[in-house]
Amino acid sequence: MRVSGIRRNRQPAGLLLVLPRYSRTRRCDVASIVPAVGDLVWGAVYRLDEMDRCALDTAEGFRPDRDPARNSYQRVDITVLKDGHRAEPLDVLTYIAEPQRNFVPCGPSDEYRTLILSGARYWRLPAEYLRTIERISETPRRSEAPISTGRRSSPA
Repeated sequence: MRVSGIRRNRQPAGLLLVLPRYSRTRRCDVASIVPAVGDLVWGAVYRLDEMDRCALDTAEGFRPDRDPARNSYQRVDITVLKDGHRAEPLDVLTYIAEPQRNFVPCGPSDEYRTLILSGARYWRLPAEYLRTIERISETPRRSEAPISTGRRSSPA
């Protein structure tokens, strides 16, 4: 199912897609989200069992038993809006990147950009949001630089 937005403590808020970390595995900067009033990040929600969640923890560099500063991402509970409708909030977990010391942005690889775009197209995310994602390969980004160019996507 498609989802957008975020609400922390049931208060309206927003999210912005950023490229705050370099992945040695992918050999490029990788995505995360940061709070940003008025902005939206669209995505998909999956139902996971415990085995799936453990596999995802590993893929995202998250180990609950170690010092959080040593994890690449933190597992965070958030509330999102089904298809952007405020009347349909869903409590989900996501992964948010930990700041990376001495981060020097190089931008996403073509392969990573294609991976994100393929998922967005598969889930039929809004066209304006797809254009926002397409812009991520234009120039390398600073750690907290938004992928968008200031235009805000609105729920479909």
